[in-house]
Amino acid sequence: MRIAVIADTFAPSKSSAAIMLQDLVKTFSENNHFITVIVPDSKIEIDLLKTKKDNIEIIRVLTPQLKNNNHIKRAFVELFMPFYIYRRLLKYKLVKDRYDAIVWYSPSIFFGPLIYFLKKKNSCKTYLILRDIFPKWARDMGLIRKGLPYYFLKLVEYFQYSVADTIGYQSVSNFEYLKKFEKKDKCKIELLRNWLTYNNEQSTCSIMINKTHLAGKKIFIYTGNIGIAQGVEKFIDTIFQISLLRDDIGFVFVGRGDELNNVINKCNKLNLKNVIFFDEIPNNEIPKLYEQCNYGLVLLDPMHTTQNIPGKFISYITYGIPVFACLNKGNDLIDIINNHYVGHAIQDMDVNKTTNELINFVKKSENINDNRGIEISSNCYNLSKDLFSTHRAADQIIKSFSL
Repeated sequence: MRIAVIADTFAPSKSSAAIMLQDLVKTFSENNHFITVIVPDSKIEIDLLKTKKDNIEIIRVLTPQLKNNNHIKRAFVELFMPFYIYRRLLKYKLVKDRYDAIVWYSPSIFFGPLIYFLKKKNSCKTYLILRDIFPKWARDMGLIRKGLPYYFLKLVEYFQYSVADTIGYQSVSNFEYLKKFEKKDKCKIELLRNWLTYNNEQSTCSIMINKTHLAGKKIFIYTGNIGIAQGVEKFIDTIFQISLLRDDIGFVFVGRGDELNNVINKCNKLNLKNVIFFDEIPNNEIPKLYEQCNYGLVLLDPMHTTQNIPGKFISYITYGIPVFACLNKGNDLIDIINNHYVGHAIQDMDVNKTTNELINFVKKSENINDNRGIEISSNCYNLSKDLFSTHRAADQIIKSFSL
């Protein structure tokens, strides 16, 4: 089968979305499918750059910069992005009769017109991997108010759903929001969990925690985006409280995001000595980073009313790290973590509650053979294989095209 995979990010980007999509594409390829990845790229110097290895072709299309813009500028760039891409694909005759199926990843929500044109030209089925329900989550967070821009984004969102034959959502709780589209647009909606492939590549890690002031402490690791949706700045109050109660617990943040500077500034004002920040690192360094840590940290701002399962959670359990999570009310991940004994999850970020729960979590793990929590680690490995494997996700997507 010839499959087009379309997203706004792909390797060598270090984002969780790029890593997931790279794993998915490799798995498609291993199953003898021919893959064309189409991705915008502001760094290339020509209109379109094609590379190919075995049965994976990557087409990078020159577009204005998507990331690291203010919200208004980014919205305009994303709005016109599918038209930039389609125009260049037409120019190089890369549109018609190339694909048996199209898979695309959201966010971004703006790929709808590109998918519509490619679907019509190729007369093929489409699959939307839906990870964020936007603009609803942005309204929950106060990033956008009800008004003309909000309702315009809702139209963009609805159009994206309308061109999908199947929508794969990531959280059980999202079903209630999406079921109306299944009836209205005659598309199928189904639960498609996030995924990750275990990386057994031997590599060193540029981060050496034992050479920092956190050496010898029990380490909570946080990897990935540090944005408003994660509520990291709110969690800093918990880190401060813990610094007053325990001197043997440290927090390491690895990543970048819109809120990173605000978070660092808050830590500096509180003169925190139990936290340290690093820039994002290549994916092949992650296993060696996790070997230096005791627990994984998952944070979502409690103001969210839509649900998602962050890629960092799957990353932690794939490498056997117990998880402590502060999540929004009703998130499926709370039951997944607590019922499968892969860590401890709570609702909200109340400082006193979160502080007490985290310290109790550490105390309990200290009674399980060693600080890494051997039994919990086994549960993590098993859950990763059972629910969040790349092969499972790839098989599910391919099956949808034969229905």
